[in-house]
Amino acid sequence: MPPREAPWRSDPNGVSHLGPDGVLRSLNADHTAVLDFRRLSPEELKELAAPMGQATLDALVGVDGRDVIDEAQLWAVPAQEKWLSNTTAR
Repeated sequence: MPPREAPWRSDPNGVSHLGPDGVLRSLNADHTAVLDFRRLSPEELKELAAPMGQATLDALVGVDGRDVIDEAQLWAVPAQEKWLSNTTAR
C-alpha cells in the first residue's frame, strides 16, 4: 500500500519496510539507504498490517509511529535489512 501523503520518494527496485517502531521506510535497491519515511498512526498500522496476518497485528498493538521523533532512528536502515543487503551483495 503506497502512502497517502505525497511525495513518497522510492527506488523502482527498492522496497518498503514496516518497522516494529511503526515507521514505514522506503529503502533503495541495495537496502543501504532510507529514501523516505512515514510515521504511521495505530489506525494506519492496522490497515497496512492486516494482510500480513494476526501475528504482525499483535506485534504492533500499542505502537504509534508518530512517537518516533529521533531523526537518526527515522533515517536508519533497519538491522534486518542491513543483514539482507550483506547476504545479497554482488
